[in-house]
Amino acid sequence: MKKLLSLIILVLTCTKTFAIAPWRDYLVTPTDMGITNVKYHTITTADDKALQAWIFNADAKMKKNITLVFAYGDYGNMSQWILPAVDLSKYGYDVVCFDYRGFGGSADFPMDESYLYYHEFALDLEATVRWAKQQYAGQKLGVLAFSTGSLIAVEALQKVSVDFLVADGFIINIERFKKLYQDPASPLKLPAKTTQTLEQMKALKTPLLIFAGSRDKYVAVNEIHDFVSLNRNKRELGIYNGLHAESLWVLRDKWIARLDLFLKNKALK
Repeated sequence: MKKLLSLIILVLTCTKTFAIAPWRDYLVTPTDMGITNVKYHTITTADDKALQAWIFNADAKMKKNITLVFAYGDYGNMSQWILPAVDLSKYGYDVVCFDYRGFGGSADFPMDESYLYYHEFALDLEATVRWAKQQYAGQKLGVLAFSTGSLIAVEALQKVSVDFLVADGFIINIERFKKLYQDPASPLKLPAKTTQTLEQMKALKTPLLIFAGSRDKYVAVNEIHDFVSLNRNKRELGIYNGLHAESLWVLRDKWIARLDLFLKNKALK
C-alpha cells in the first residue's frame, strides 16, 4: 500500500522535468501490486533494441476487442501508468505499456538529457504497435500519447497505421512549449527535423481525441481548439480542469467514458 500511495503522489507531483529524465528503476511492478491480468514481454525494434513491455489483458466479461498502446512523455517509465492501465483493462481494453530505449528495463541508449526527445523513441513506438497488431490480430488499435509522446506518436504513425489516436498535452506549438518548459539556465535542444514532425501533425488524418487541461502552462487550449476545428469530422476536444497531460488521473472513469463515446461516434463507427 505504501508503494501504491507513493506512486500516486509521485505521478501527480512530477509535472515538470525540463528535459528527458528517464527512470531506470521501477517504483512498483504489476507483480508488486498483486495484479494478475498482466504478462511480461520483450519487444524487439527494427534496429535490434530490446524493449520491456507489460501487457494488461482485458476483463473477459467486458472485453471490447480494442487494444491501447501507451506512449508517455519525456520522464519516468511505465510504472507511472500502472493504475490507468489497470482501470482501462477493467473496462474491457487490452493495454500495452512499454518503455522507450534508455527507460525502465529497456535497452541502453546514450542520451543528452538536455534534449526534449529523440527520434529513436518513434522507432520504439512503431515496433510496439506492430507487435500489438500481431498479438491482437483482428482488434482495433489506438495509441494514447501524453505530452512529448504526441510528437513521438505522430512520427511513428508515418510508418505504421492505427485506428485512432488519443492525446493529452498535445504539442502543436513547439517553440511555445520549449520556451515555457525549459530551464532558462539550460535551453532545451530539439532533434533534427522536428519541424517536419509538426507538419505531419497538421496533416494527420487518423481519428483524434485530444484532452486539454484548462490550466496547462505549456499547451494553449485555444491553439488546440483551432487545430481540432480544421477537421471536425475526425477530431474532438475534451477540456478538463487540470494541468499538463494529467487527464487520466483527474478524470479517471469520466476519461474512459469520453473515450468510449469518441470511439462509438467518430473513430470506429
